[in-house]
Amino acid sequence: MQSPAVGLNWGYVSDVPTPPIDNVDYALLLGTLQPLLDLVNEFVEEAQEIMSSRAGLPGADGRMIHDISNEVAFVDAERLAQPIESVQMAATLACFAAQESLASLARLMLTGPPPPIFSADVLCRSAIDASRSAWWLTEPGLSTEHRVQRFVAENVYSADEMLKLTSEPDVKARGREIRDRLAEYASARDWPIGKSDGALTVGPQTRPTVRVFLEAEFGDPVAAHVTWSHLSAVTHGALHGLVQAIDVQTAVDGVAIMGTTTEVLSARLEIAATVVLSATMRLLRYAGWATDEIDAAATRLSAELQSRARRRMV
Repeated sequence: MQSPAVGLNWGYVSDVPTPPIDNVDYALLLGTLQPLLDLVNEFVEEAQEIMSSRAGLPGADGRMIHDISNEVAFVDAERLAQPIESVQMAATLACFAAQESLASLARLMLTGPPPPIFSADVLCRSAIDASRSAWWLTEPGLSTEHRVQRFVAENVYSADEMLKLTSEPDVKARGREIRDRLAEYASARDWPIGKSDGALTVGPQTRPTVRVFLEAEFGDPVAAHVTWSHLSAVTHGALHGLVQAIDVQTAVDGVAIMGTTTEVLSARLEIAATVVLSATMRLLRYAGWATDEIDAAATRLSAELQSRARRRMV
Protein backbone atom coordinates (compact mmCIF):
# COMPACT_ATOMS: atom_id res chain seq x y z
CA MET A 1 0.00 0.00 0.00
CA GLN A 2 1.32 3.44 -0.93
CA SER A 3 0.70 6.44 1.31
CA PRO A 4 1.50 10.11 0.74
CA ALA A 5 4.48 11.57 2.58
CA VAL A 6 3.48 14.53 4.73
CA GLY A 7 5.27 17.87 4.64
CA LEU A 8 7.20 17.45 1.39
CA ASN A 9 6.55 19.99 -1.30
CA TRP A 10 8.75 19.03 -4.23
CA GLY A 11 6.99 20.98 -6.95
CA TYR A 12 7.45 18.17 -9.44
CA VAL A 13 6.11 15.44 -7.12
CA SER A 14 2.74 16.03 -5.54
CA ASP A 15 2.18 12.65 -3.91
CA VAL A 16 5.31 10.93 -2.63
CA PRO A 17 4.83 7.33 -1.51
CA THR A 18 6.52 6.08 1.63
CA PRO A 19 7.86 2.57 2.23
CA PRO A 20 6.82 -0.19 2.02
CA ILE A 21 6.25 -0.01 -1.72
CA ASP A 22 4.37 -2.49 -3.85
CA ASN A 23 5.80 -2.04 -7.36
CA VAL A 24 8.32 -4.90 -7.16
CA ASP A 25 7.34 -8.49 -7.83
CA TYR A 26 9.83 -10.11 -5.46
CA ALA A 27 9.39 -13.61 -6.82
CA LEU A 28 9.96 -12.29 -10.33
CA LEU A 29 13.00 -10.33 -9.11
CA LEU A 30 14.62 -13.43 -7.64
CA GLY A 31 13.77 -15.55 -10.65
CA THR A 32 15.24 -12.92 -12.93
CA LEU A 33 18.39 -12.41 -10.88
CA GLN A 34 19.22 -15.94 -9.73
CA PRO A 35 21.50 -16.82 -12.68
CA LEU A 36 23.39 -13.54 -12.25
CA LEU A 37 23.61 -13.93 -8.46
CA ASP A 38 25.15 -17.39 -8.84
CA LEU A 39 27.74 -16.13 -11.34
CA VAL A 40 28.59 -13.09 -9.22
CA ASN A 41 29.21 -15.27 -6.18
CA GLU A 42 31.31 -17.72 -8.20
CA PHE A 43 33.45 -14.93 -9.63
CA VAL A 44 33.99 -13.08 -6.34
CA GLU A 45 34.91 -16.25 -4.45
CA GLU A 46 37.42 -17.32 -7.10
CA ALA A 47 38.96 -13.84 -7.39
CA GLN A 48 39.34 -13.38 -3.65
CA GLU A 49 40.95 -16.78 -3.25
CA ILE A 50 43.55 -15.84 -5.87
CA MET A 51 44.19 -12.37 -4.44
CA SER A 52 44.55 -13.73 -0.90
CA SER A 53 46.95 -16.51 -1.86
CA ARG A 54 49.44 -14.54 -3.98
CA ALA A 55 50.82 -12.37 -1.14
CA GLY A 56 51.53 -9.55 -3.57
CA LEU A 57 54.04 -11.56 -5.58
CA PRO A 58 53.88 -10.93 -9.35
CA GLY A 59 53.19 -13.71 -11.81
CA ALA A 60 55.53 -14.37 -14.69
CA ASP A 61 53.13 -13.30 -17.46
CA GLY A 62 51.81 -10.01 -16.07
CA ARG A 63 52.86 -6.44 -16.76
CA MET A 64 53.71 -5.95 -13.09
CA ILE A 65 56.95 -7.92 -13.27
CA HIS A 66 58.00 -5.79 -16.26
CA ASP A 67 57.24 -2.61 -14.29
CA ILE A 68 59.27 -3.86 -11.32
CA SER A 69 62.27 -4.39 -13.59
CA ASN A 70 61.90 -0.78 -14.78
CA GLU A 71 61.09 0.93 -11.47
CA VAL A 72 64.65 1.79 -10.39
CA ALA A 73 64.30 5.31 -11.79
CA PHE A 74 61.26 5.86 -9.56
CA VAL A 75 62.54 4.35 -6.32
CA ASP A 76 63.12 6.85 -3.51
CA ALA A 77 64.13 5.23 -0.24
CA GLU A 78 62.66 8.06 1.85
CA ARG A 79 59.58 9.00 -0.15
CA LEU A 80 58.44 5.97 -2.20
CA ALA A 81 60.61 2.91 -1.74
CA GLN A 82 58.53 0.37 -3.69
CA PRO A 83 56.38 2.20 -6.23
CA ILE A 84 55.13 -0.76 -8.27
CA GLU A 85 54.48 -2.98 -5.27
CA SER A 86 52.53 -0.02 -3.86
CA VAL A 87 50.45 0.18 -7.04
CA GLN A 88 49.57 -3.50 -6.73
CA MET A 89 48.73 -3.16 -3.03
CA ALA A 90 46.44 -0.16 -3.61
CA ALA A 91 44.65 -1.82 -6.53
CA THR A 92 44.22 -5.05 -4.59
CA LEU A 93 42.70 -3.28 -1.59
CA ALA A 94 40.34 -1.37 -3.89
CA CYS A 95 39.28 -4.61 -5.60
CA PHE A 96 38.62 -6.32 -2.27
CA ALA A 97 36.43 -3.37 -1.25
CA ALA A 98 34.56 -3.38 -4.56
CA GLN A 99 34.02 -7.14 -4.46
CA GLU A 100 32.73 -6.97 -0.90
CA SER A 101 30.19 -4.32 -1.88
CA LEU A 102 29.08 -6.41 -4.86
CA ALA A 103 28.78 -9.58 -2.76
CA SER A 104 26.82 -7.66 -0.12
CA LEU A 105 24.49 -6.32 -2.81
CA ALA A 106 23.95 -9.86 -4.12
CA ARG A 107 23.10 -11.12 -0.62
CA LEU A 108 20.80 -8.16 -0.05
CA MET A 109 18.69 -9.19 -3.01
CA LEU A 110 17.98 -12.48 -1.23
CA THR A 111 16.80 -11.00 2.08
CA GLY A 112 13.30 -9.85 1.06
CA PRO A 113 10.50 -9.43 0.75
CA PRO A 114 10.22 -6.50 0.95
CA PRO A 115 12.96 -5.63 -1.54
CA PRO A 116 15.70 -3.10 -0.72
CA ILE A 117 14.85 0.49 -1.53
CA PHE A 118 17.85 2.63 -0.56
CA SER A 119 20.64 0.20 0.40
CA ALA A 120 20.93 -1.22 -3.12
CA ASP A 121 21.88 2.25 -4.35
CA VAL A 122 24.45 2.69 -1.57
CA LEU A 123 26.15 -0.65 -2.22
CA CYS A 124 26.13 -0.10 -5.98
CA ARG A 125 27.80 3.28 -5.51
CA SER A 126 30.41 1.81 -3.19
CA ALA A 127 31.28 -0.92 -5.70
CA ILE A 128 31.67 1.66 -8.47
CA ASP A 129 33.82 4.01 -6.41
CA ALA A 130 36.32 1.35 -5.35
CA SER A 131 36.42 -0.21 -8.83
CA ARG A 132 37.40 3.09 -10.41
CA SER A 133 40.66 3.25 -8.46
CA ALA A 134 41.80 -0.29 -9.30
CA TRP A 135 40.67 0.07 -12.92
CA TRP A 136 42.74 3.24 -13.40
CA LEU A 137 45.87 2.02 -11.64
CA THR A 138 46.09 -1.23 -13.61
CA GLU A 139 45.17 0.01 -17.08
CA PRO A 140 46.97 -2.09 -19.73
CA GLY A 141 49.65 -0.50 -21.88
CA LEU A 142 50.81 2.17 -19.44
CA SER A 143 54.48 2.99 -19.13
CA THR A 144 56.01 2.41 -15.70
CA GLU A 145 56.33 6.18 -15.24
CA HIS A 146 52.67 6.84 -15.97
CA ARG A 147 51.59 4.07 -13.63
CA VAL A 148 53.66 5.50 -10.79
CA GLN A 149 52.22 8.96 -11.52
CA ARG A 150 48.74 7.51 -11.15
CA PHE A 151 49.66 5.95 -7.81
CA VAL A 152 50.97 9.31 -6.63
CA ALA A 153 47.71 10.95 -7.74
CA GLU A 154 45.61 8.43 -5.79
CA ASN A 155 47.70 8.99 -2.68
CA VAL A 156 47.66 12.78 -2.97
CA TYR A 157 43.87 12.60 -3.23
CA SER A 158 43.76 10.40 -0.12
CA ALA A 159 46.08 12.76 1.76
CA ASP A 160 43.90 15.73 0.82
CA GLU A 161 40.90 13.90 2.29
CA MET A 162 42.85 13.28 5.50
CA LEU A 163 43.63 16.99 5.73
CA LYS A 164 39.88 17.69 6.00
CA LEU A 165 39.68 15.77 9.29
CA THR A 166 40.16 18.81 11.49
CA SER A 167 38.74 17.02 14.55
CA GLU A 168 41.41 14.31 14.31
CA PRO A 169 44.75 16.12 14.56
CA ASP A 170 46.85 12.95 14.37
CA VAL A 171 45.19 11.87 11.13
CA LYS A 172 45.43 15.37 9.72
CA ALA A 173 49.14 15.53 10.58
CA ARG A 174 49.69 12.18 8.90
CA GLY A 175 47.88 13.47 5.82
CA ARG A 176 50.12 16.55 5.74
CA GLU A 177 53.23 14.38 6.04
CA ILE A 178 52.09 12.15 3.15
CA ARG A 179 51.10 15.15 1.02
CA ASP A 180 54.45 16.91 1.56
CA ARG A 181 56.46 13.75 0.95
CA LEU A 182 54.68 13.01 -2.32
CA ALA A 183 54.96 16.62 -3.44
CA GLU A 184 58.72 16.42 -2.92
CA TYR A 185 58.83 13.09 -4.76
CA ALA A 186 56.89 14.50 -7.72
CA SER A 187 58.87 17.74 -7.81
CA ALA A 188 62.17 15.84 -7.96
CA ARG A 189 60.90 14.23 -11.19
CA ASP A 190 59.36 17.38 -12.68
CA TRP A 191 55.84 16.03 -12.26
CA PRO A 192 53.65 19.03 -11.46
CA ILE A 193 50.68 18.35 -9.16
CA GLY A 194 47.62 20.37 -10.05
CA LYS A 195 43.98 20.35 -11.10
CA SER A 196 42.22 20.08 -14.45
CA ASP A 197 38.50 20.85 -14.43
CA GLY A 198 38.52 20.02 -10.74
CA ALA A 199 40.28 16.67 -11.18
CA LEU A 200 43.67 16.00 -9.59
CA THR A 201 46.63 15.80 -11.99
CA VAL A 202 50.17 14.48 -11.60
CA GLY A 203 52.30 15.14 -14.64
CA PRO A 204 50.16 14.22 -17.67
CA GLN A 205 47.90 11.91 -15.65
CA THR A 206 44.44 13.15 -14.67
CA ARG A 207 42.64 11.21 -11.96
CA PRO A 208 39.31 10.30 -13.58
CA THR A 209 36.02 11.14 -11.98
CA VAL A 210 33.62 8.27 -11.42
CA ARG A 211 31.45 9.65 -14.21
CA VAL A 212 34.39 9.40 -16.61
CA PHE A 213 34.90 5.82 -15.44
CA LEU A 214 31.23 4.93 -15.96
CA GLU A 215 31.20 6.54 -19.39
CA ALA A 216 34.27 4.51 -20.37
CA GLU A 217 32.64 1.31 -19.13
CA PHE A 218 29.17 1.83 -20.55
CA GLY A 219 29.70 4.32 -23.39
CA ASP A 220 26.86 6.65 -22.40
CA PRO A 221 27.76 10.01 -20.80
CA VAL A 222 24.14 10.92 -20.02
CA ALA A 223 23.41 7.66 -18.22
CA ALA A 224 26.76 7.91 -16.41
CA HIS A 225 25.93 11.41 -15.14
CA VAL A 226 22.34 10.66 -14.12
CA THR A 227 23.12 7.30 -12.52
CA TRP A 228 26.05 8.59 -10.46
CA SER A 229 24.16 11.70 -9.38
CA HIS A 230 21.23 9.59 -8.22
CA LEU A 231 23.34 7.00 -6.39
CA SER A 232 25.28 9.78 -4.67
CA ALA A 233 22.12 11.61 -3.64
CA VAL A 234 20.72 8.48 -1.99
CA THR A 235 24.06 7.64 -0.32
CA HIS A 236 24.35 11.14 1.16
CA GLY A 237 20.73 11.20 2.29
CA ALA A 238 19.71 14.10 0.04
CA LEU A 239 15.94 14.36 0.11
CA HIS A 240 15.53 14.51 -3.66
CA GLY A 241 17.54 11.29 -3.96
CA LEU A 242 15.45 9.53 -1.34
CA VAL A 243 12.27 10.59 -3.09
CA GLN A 244 13.62 9.48 -6.46
CA ALA A 245 14.52 6.09 -5.01
CA ILE A 246 10.88 5.55 -4.10
CA ASP A 247 8.78 7.21 -6.71
CA VAL A 248 10.40 8.92 -9.68
CA GLN A 249 10.90 6.83 -12.79
CA THR A 250 13.60 8.29 -15.04
CA ALA A 251 14.64 6.43 -18.17
CA VAL A 252 17.75 6.80 -20.31
CA ASP A 253 17.50 5.06 -23.68
CA GLY A 254 14.41 3.30 -22.45
CA VAL A 255 16.07 1.85 -19.33
CA ALA A 256 14.73 2.97 -15.96
CA ILE A 257 17.53 4.11 -13.65
CA MET A 258 15.59 5.63 -10.73
CA GLY A 259 12.85 4.43 -8.45
CA THR A 260 12.46 0.96 -7.01
CA THR A 261 11.21 -1.53 -9.57
CA THR A 262 12.27 -5.00 -10.58
CA GLU A 263 14.07 -3.49 -13.57
CA VAL A 264 15.95 -0.88 -11.53
CA LEU A 265 17.06 -3.34 -8.84
CA SER A 266 18.29 -5.70 -11.54
CA ALA A 267 20.18 -2.82 -13.13
CA ARG A 268 21.90 -1.99 -9.82
CA LEU A 269 23.32 -5.49 -9.61
CA GLU A 270 24.28 -5.51 -13.28
CA ILE A 271 26.09 -2.16 -13.04
CA ALA A 272 28.02 -3.20 -9.93
CA ALA A 273 28.91 -6.59 -11.42
CA THR A 274 30.12 -5.01 -14.65
CA VAL A 275 32.52 -2.55 -13.04
CA VAL A 276 33.84 -5.02 -10.46
CA LEU A 277 34.44 -7.62 -13.17
CA SER A 278 36.33 -5.08 -15.27
CA ALA A 279 38.51 -3.77 -12.43
CA THR A 280 39.24 -7.19 -10.99
CA MET A 281 40.31 -8.74 -14.28
CA ARG A 282 42.54 -5.74 -15.00
CA LEU A 283 44.28 -6.29 -11.67
CA LEU A 284 44.64 -10.05 -12.10
CA ARG A 285 46.06 -9.71 -15.59
CA TYR A 286 48.37 -6.85 -14.60
CA ALA A 287 49.76 -8.82 -11.65
CA GLY A 288 50.02 -12.04 -13.65
CA TRP A 289 47.51 -13.77 -11.37
CA ALA A 290 44.87 -14.76 -13.92
CA THR A 291 44.13 -18.49 -14.02
CA ASP A 292 42.07 -20.68 -16.30
CA GLU A 293 39.45 -20.91 -13.55
CA ILE A 294 39.05 -17.15 -13.07
CA ASP A 295 39.10 -16.58 -16.83
CA ALA A 296 36.27 -19.08 -17.21
CA ALA A 297 34.28 -17.53 -14.35
CA ALA A 298 34.80 -14.06 -15.85
CA THR A 299 33.68 -15.28 -19.29
CA ARG A 300 30.48 -16.77 -17.86
CA LEU A 301 29.68 -13.61 -15.89
CA SER A 302 30.45 -11.35 -18.85
CA ALA A 303 28.22 -13.42 -21.14
CA GLU A 304 25.32 -13.18 -18.69
CA LEU A 305 25.74 -9.40 -18.37
CA GLN A 306 25.89 -8.97 -22.15
CA SER A 307 22.80 -11.13 -22.58
CA ARG A 308 20.90 -8.96 -20.13
CA ALA A 309 22.03 -5.80 -21.90
CA ARG A 310 20.82 -7.20 -25.23
CA ARG A 311 17.46 -8.16 -23.78
CA ARG A 312 16.96 -4.61 -22.51
CA MET A 313 17.62 -3.29 -26.01
CA VAL A 314 14.90 -5.47 -27.54
